[in-house]
Amino acid sequence: MHVGDATVKQELSVLFLSFNTYIYFIVVKAILLHKFRHSSLISN
Repeated sequence: MHVGDATVKQELSVLFLSFNTYIYFIVVKAILLHKFRHSSLISN
């Protein structure tokens, strides 16, 4: 295994992690927005 391969794999894993975090953030935000809308509808 070459040093270059290790670097590429490391960069890919970092990219994958940040992508997962981004998706997770969007999902959580959507869920929170949905709950917020639900609760505001109920309170009105």
